[in-house]
Amino acid sequence: GLEFAFRAFDDFNASHTSQGARCNKIIMLFTDGGTERPVEVFEKYNKDRDIRIFTYAVGPPAYSTSALKWMACENKGYYVDIPAVGAIRQKTQDYVAVLSRPMVLSGEKQFMWTNIYLDAMGMGMMTTITLPVYNKSEGSQEILGVMGTDITLAQITKFNPNREVGPTGYTFAINPNGYILFHPSLKSQR
Repeated sequence: GLEFAFRAFDDFNASHTSQGARCNKIIMLFTDGGTERPVEVFEKYNKDRDIRIFTYAVGPPAYSTSALKWMACENKGYYVDIPAVGAIRQKTQDYVAVLSRPMVLSGEKQFMWTNIYLDAMGMGMMTTITLPVYNKSEGSQEILGVMGTDITLAQITKFNPNREVGPTGYTFAINPNGYILFHPSLKSQR
């Protein structure tokens, strides 16, 4: 099981696909306990601990959960005891708080822009900008959610500083992924 998951990460990294941000890698392991400590697997595939392991003991443990706790601690993860199958959805959301904790503690708010897409409601080409929302009350280390808004390219181009570029100049914009947002020679296909 674990070796399969680690090999899947290796295959993904070797694929050179443009999918995924490649910033957080986690494996979520659900079991009833009784797992041995797979020291050799972690030494082979996760020596630098760059893949975090989140372990979940589901139901009344039939075996000791100490190996699950060890796996989570040794791999910068988190252990959760889930008393019944009905609580899985709620309990698995805990990983978001764990992964977001360093961002919350840093206080850094980083805007994220999506790639350009054609709006399904007929508003034309647009992008979405998002920003994390943190709980900044005393002792809190959690992200509350993400807020965002859609912006059409027409709205963005209204802010073009054409008059400041000169008689033969023009403005254009690219996103952080290198995609052109707008350019005088670029026409949308409908």
